[in-house]
Amino acid sequence: MLKNYKINWFTLLLAVLVAFPVLAASGDQVPPPEGKALWEHISQVDPYQKWEHLPGYEDGITRAKSPHSRFVELFVNRIGLEAYKAGQPLPNGTIMVKVNYGTDKEKIVSVTPMYKVDGYNPEAGDWFWCIYTPGGKVHQEGKVFGCLNCHKKAKSTNFVYSRQK
Repeated sequence: MLKNYKINWFTLLLAVLVAFPVLAASGDQVPPPEGKALWEHISQVDPYQKWEHLPGYEDGITRAKSPHSRFVELFVNRIGLEAYKAGQPLPNGTIMVKVNYGTDKEKIVSVTPMYKVDGYNPEAGDWFWCIYTPGGKVHQEGKVFGCLNCHKKAKSTNFVYSRQK
């Protein structure tokens, strides 16, 4: 019986050691709703540049019809993308990143993610917004008035605007 006990612990330890790197690389860890932590997450832990584009924005940099800039590129993390493609409500942990470009499509003028956090702001779909400089300095964060004021018009689509084809 003692021999089986050791084998079971060994098997459990082996399973954890094999599974941990897979879980850690899944991109499903989420930061707290705080500007610096979110920037670290989207720039280092799970870089948004490796995510897929939001459906409707697959061509990359596109002309914008928003107050952000003349051109934008939109990315969405895996958890949000899967729900979006399935036509399901976006779950907590969804992060969408809008990269805002100037008139030349070359220069990033700001990075503006929206991040869904359970219980953060129920009146606005639990979205946490941030506005960053191109280098990641927090310009505004949290319940940003301009973001809230505009996105409230998209309440029926989970406060998200898109060009889904």
